[in-house]
Amino acid sequence: MEEKCHPLLRPLINIVEMIGAALGPDYEVLLHDVSSGEPLTLAAANSRLSGRDRNSPMSDFGRFLMESLEAEKVDYIANYPSEAANGRQMRSSVSLIRDEEGRLVGFLCVNYDMSRAKMLKDISDFLTKTHPIALGGMRVEKFTKAAGEDDLLEKARKKWGARLNT
Repeated sequence: MEEKCHPLLRPLINIVEMIGAALGPDYEVLLHDVSSGEPLTLAAANSRLSGRDRNSPMSDFGRFLMESLEAEKVDYIANYPSEAANGRQMRSSVSLIRDEEGRLVGFLCVNYDMSRAKMLKDISDFLTKTHPIALGGMRVEKFTKAAGEDDLLEKARKKWGARLNT
């Protein structure tokens, strides 16, 4: 495959695996060569996220970027919504790689599977959600300090000579 690779993209092949390993299994990293007009996937890390491999066709958005006059002035697009073939929501980014004359030669793509982050967010929302008290005009229950707690803190302050936050 490397014999067909545009020279600007060759050094990025090893970087794809490194970025995939550094970011972890929720990040897919792909390098596409589009210099010949027919896209070729040169490298893929964690490609199980989208289910694509080196023989998979370019996405519709990738084809749009290749053909769009609007994209000629774009260097990268970060954090746009995407969806894996299995329906999982992803957050994607693409860098458009150009040669010295400004011709598009490749894409470096990073796709993030947000499934675990969304699960953590849902858990966090549940664990931090409260409902105001609607009895007797009270809205928040306030707890008082235990008897003698202030005396204990004052003794500790004197012993260590520093202010302790309460």
